[in-house]
Amino acid sequence: MKGTRHSLLLIEDNIDDEALFLRAISMSEVPCEVKVVRHGGEAFALVLSDATPVPDIIVLDFHLPGKSGLDILRALRSRDRTRHVPVVMLSALESDTEISACLNEGANSCVQKPMDSRVYSDHVALIVRYWLTVDKQPESLLSSK
Repeated sequence: MKGTRHSLLLIEDNIDDEALFLRAISMSEVPCEVKVVRHGGEAFALVLSDATPVPDIIVLDFHLPGKSGLDILRALRSRDRTRHVPVVMLSALESDTEISACLNEGANSCVQKPMDSRVYSDHVALIVRYWLTVDKQPESLLSSK
């Protein structure tokens, strides 16, 4: 996979978390183009558009203005073209109920946002390395994007 440039969609309304995320991506040494969307309604419209390229991974906050992360996750899983895209919920998930809802609706993983910026960066680097370089998808899914 060396030399492969991956695509990631980050749906995150907190500008500070976005900055930490982007810095962690650059330090992860995984070549990755990141598109950031800050509003749930905009993200919802984006994932429903057939004109939007399908990313290799989506990192999604739960608490968003406009539409919730859970609404966006449901929309992603309801469409053939995004059904198999890995979705990692990176959020200040507050309860087991929220985590269960995300997993039941098809999130591949739920990661609680750490308060410590170094730990946050480490978590982002692990997410990116795992989903973009370790996890393997069948070619049939990759070619359908």
